[in-house]
Amino acid sequence: MPETLGHQLRFAIDANPFNGTGSYRFEANSCTVGKRRAILDTGGIRGTRSHPVERTRFGLNEIGGQIVLNPSPLDFKNWLPYMLGAADADPTYALAETLTPFDLLIDKIGAGDTPAAGIYLYAGCAVDEWVLRGSPGQFLELTLNVVAKTETGGQSWTGWAGAIPALGTAAADAPYVFTDQSEFKLGATPTDRAAYNFDFELRGQNFIQPRWTNSVNATDLRVTDRMITLTAGFEWSLTSPDNTDLYNQALAGSAGATLKFVNGNFSFLATFGTLQAEDQPIEVVGKGEVPLGLVMTARKSGSTAELVVTNDST
Repeated sequence: MPETLGHQLRFAIDANPFNGTGSYRFEANSCTVGKRRAILDTGGIRGTRSHPVERTRFGLNEIGGQIVLNPSPLDFKNWLPYMLGAADADPTYALAETLTPFDLLIDKIGAGDTPAAGIYLYAGCAVDEWVLRGSPGQFLELTLNVVAKTETGGQSWTGWAGAIPALGTAAADAPYVFTDQSEFKLGATPTDRAAYNFDFELRGQNFIQPRWTNSVNATDLRVTDRMITLTAGFEWSLTSPDNTDLYNQALAGSAGATLKFVNGNFSFLATFGTLQAEDQPIEVVGKGEVPLGLVMTARKSGSTAELVVTNDST
C-alpha cells in the first residue's frame, strides 16, 4: 500500500456565510485539526493491578487543532470574518460579540475527488485564537487555533459546498512578507517606527469554552471573552530614531496606533483603539545591540473598538 505524503493533502472552508463564493481553498504549512477521544477507566479496587477492558468506555470527543499558513490578501479576506466575528464588509473587518460558525474540509489522504474515508468534514468550527507573526526575511505567518463540534469521514471533495476551486494564482494570492511593512505607528502621538521594527506578534483570543450536554460531541461553543495583544521589538536609541518615548509610557498608551503591510495594490491595515504598553526592562544580554521589547494590549477607547482591520484584496 502506498504511503500518504503531506504534499498530497488539501484544505477548504465553507466561505458562503460571508461572501457567497461557496467555498475557499487555501494552502497550509501544517495542520493538526482532528478528533481527540479519551478512554475512561474506572480505576477501582478490584483485587488485582490489572485493568479489564470490560470496565472501560469512550469519553468525550474534543475536536480541533492548529492551522498554520502564510497569509495573502485573499486568505485574509476569507479568514478575517471568522477571526474577528463581524460579517465581511470588504475592505473593513470588525470585531463582533459573536462568532459565525464555519465548516472545514480536509483531504487527509490525497484520495482524489471521490468519497473516501480519509476526507473529513469538521462542522460547526470557530477560531479560538489567532496569531499573526512577522520577522525579517520571512513570510508573515498566521496560526489559527480551530475548535469544531463534529468530525465526519467519507466525504467527497467535489460534492461539498459547491465546486471547490483550485488554489488561486492571482496577484492577490501572493503572501505578504515582513518587508511589506509600510507603517507601524506607536506613541502618545503615533509616530511611524516601521523602519526600526525587528519583529512583531499580533494575537487575538476568543476564549471559547466547548459545552457538552448529554452528547459525546460538543453541543455549543461558547465565546466568553476577547483579548487582543501585540508584542514587538525595536531599536533602543536616543537619536535617529529616538524610541525612548516607547518606554515608561503613560496609561493612555498609543491611541490610534497602526500596523500596515502593502504589496502593490493590496494592503492590510490594523488600527487599534488604544495600545497600552506594560513596562519591560531594557535588558543588556551581550555586547551587541540593546533592543526595546514592547508588550501591548489593545483596548476599546470610547466608541472606538480595540481593533479594526482594513484589508484591500482587489
